[in-house]
Amino acid sequence: MKTKLFLAIMLVSAFATLSKAQTQGTIIYEQRINLHKNLDKKQKGYKKLIPEFSEKKYIFLYDENSGRLFEKKEKKSGISITMSGASNNSWIDFINKKIREYIEVDGEMYYTEEELTTYEATKTGETKKILNYTCFEYKDSEENMTFWVCPDLPSYITPMPPICFEGAVLEICNDDISYVALSISNEIDIEELSAPAGTEVTREQAEDLRDELFD
Repeated sequence: MKTKLFLAIMLVSAFATLSKAQTQGTIIYEQRINLHKNLDKKQKGYKKLIPEFSEKKYIFLYDENSGRLFEKKEKKSGISITMSGASNNSWIDFINKKIREYIEVDGEMYYTEEELTTYEATKTGETKKILNYTCFEYKDSEENMTFWVCPDLPSYITPMPPICFEGAVLEICNDDISYVALSISNEIDIEELSAPAGTEVTREQAEDLRDELFD
């Protein structure tokens, strides 16, 4: 009798933990960029001086209503590159399907807000486990991208906004860049999850601000 009661308690506890993991949590992603892939002829002469890969960590916080992606700051030497189209700081409103992409210039925060849509890619039928979650493979033949999506975690979780699916994207890869989920926990920082304050700008104004950063 005691054994049956113990097993019942364990099952209830496991279910509660799983349910919590599906509604809130923190995902750590690793971004890996191949720096040698797109070097031009002149740059290839310096290939030995440039590391083959650049790596960064990103944090995605989420609950039932929203999610936020931002870079995990680490002391690291070497070359740092921000990919165009991949925001370092994004906030997603799951309920109203809106996404804010932030950019910081001279200590001031700006953002664009747009409608959130799901990404068009083909489901292949292949599956694999990532951190014990079953993920389904999607492929975009035009962009040569592969995505592994977990339907058991909230929709619109993604390491590369605005590329979103009806489920959490736990891995993205092609020849140039990859993201993979390294860990998922049930803990969240409510304050960090909130949308950062900032001034709303148009997409064109945001592009001008990005140009300022790289001038």
